[in-house]
Amino acid sequence: MVANSKLVKQRNIPQEDVEKINKLHITLDEMVEIMKQNEVESENFKSALVIWRHCQTRLQILWKFDIDQSMWQEHRLPHCKCPKMDNDDRGNHSWISGDCPIHNNK
Repeated sequence: MVANSKLVKQRNIPQEDVEKINKLHITLDEMVEIMKQNEVESENFKSALVIWRHCQTRLQILWKFDIDQSMWQEHRLPHCKCPKMDNDDRGNHSWISGDCPIHNNK
């Protein structure tokens, strides 16, 4: 993935940060692949999720947005059982499934 050039100009993002943004997107893709290949209870999945969340925070900082976890699309992560379309429609992850192994803290 390549940083959105229109948004780069609009938000006056320096080239150094554009490169960091592009690298973070590669890392995000790698973490999703690790999550796909592992069970939610595994240490590999948990570690990948921590890194994925850290990357989301870094992206918001680099893009000069407020840090807002509700904008992360965790409902699109592997093994998440939360409603996809409902959360897409709301623009954030506010609908949690009772049987989601990631988001339902039992």
